[in-house]
Amino acid sequence: MSAPAAQQPRTQRVGIVGGAQFVEGGLGFGVAAAQQVEPLLQPPGAVAAATVALYVMLRWGIYRALKAATAEQIVHAAKQQSHFMESVRGAQSVRLFGMGGERCRSWMNKLANQFNAELRIAKLSVSYETAERLLFNLERVIVVWLAALLVVDNSMSVGMMFAFLSYKDQFSQRMAGMVDKLFEFR
Repeated sequence: MSAPAAQQPRTQRVGIVGGAQFVEGGLGFGVAAAQQVEPLLQPPGAVAAATVALYVMLRWGIYRALKAATAEQIVHAAKQQSHFMESVRGAQSVRLFGMGGERCRSWMNKLANQFNAELRIAKLSVSYETAERLLFNLERVIVVWLAALLVVDNSMSVGMMFAFLSYKDQFSQRMAGMVDKLFEFR
């Protein structure tokens, strides 16, 4: 018999939530894949599938850089905080030896390094979000254009085009969500 959530250890509750999110992402992928089997045979569907593949490559490429930048920021933050705490704890000795100005300059340099590392993370995040939006908006334009060509050729009705666009949007959103969940677990 398991203990209520309030009595379970925190790590066990986090594991349960993480497992539930992974299952949710997997189910979303399954539903999205099932919805897209037939439409993927049409040219607009192939564009949607190719876009998801490009998104995976984009996410993989930014993941390593973002991980390295985050690790660097953590190191700089730790150095800055350690230096500050050493200065506070040794305030009397620092004053006796007249090193207050030196300690302050050194701490400010460490603080600047931390801010610069945070800026690198912000730049990477903005670049990633811009590339993601550009990719999916470009996909939308190409898919609408190809679907409109199919409507003009009487290969697809206007209703089918709107239904396809709806399914394509669901597919893209769920696949992007699944990819994001996978990289969150890494």
